[in-house]
Amino acid sequence: MRFQVKMLLLFSSVMLLSNSLLFYFLYTSSCKLVQDSFGMQTRHMALSIVHNLDVEKFKKVAEKTMETKARKLDKSTVLAMPEYKELRQQLWQLKNQHGIKYLFTMVEYRPGQYMYVIDGFPLDYRGKGLSLPTEIETNHYQDLVEAFAEKTIKVSDLTYSDKWGAAVSTFAPPV
Repeated sequence: MRFQVKMLLLFSSVMLLSNSLLFYFLYTSSCKLVQDSFGMQTRHMALSIVHNLDVEKFKKVAEKTMETKARKLDKSTVLAMPEYKELRQQLWQLKNQHGIKYLFTMVEYRPGQYMYVIDGFPLDYRGKGLSLPTEIETNHYQDLVEAFAEKTIKVSDLTYSDKWGAAVSTFAPPV
């Protein structure tokens, strides 16, 4: 009887270990598949959005935003620019078209310091989450740093936070 108990315990342990390993590999490969597919989708969306924006108008707004920040002027001069209004409206439409929660543009104000230029909210929106021109991002995102440094699109890992929920962030420098 003792031998049968040992065999049962050994067999149960092997089954438990093998099932645990199988579950782990299935879980990680499923997460990777979801992350890769979302990443590919967001990469294509970002490229589409970048190619649809008028680069000359964006440069004009970005330069005015940089000047406004450097000279500590009121951001209302940027907010009143026709180019700013047009691009913000366009970002709002693209955001809705692609089903994106947040869409905004930034410039590197100083090395490692990133400043918002145009946010993809409607022009009359003044609520939570709006990032106005000249506002500096206080959080550090390695993918953002790499996107600016390497001038390539960077897609973050699938993340979850209580504040933002599940998210995949994509950072695309102007092309």
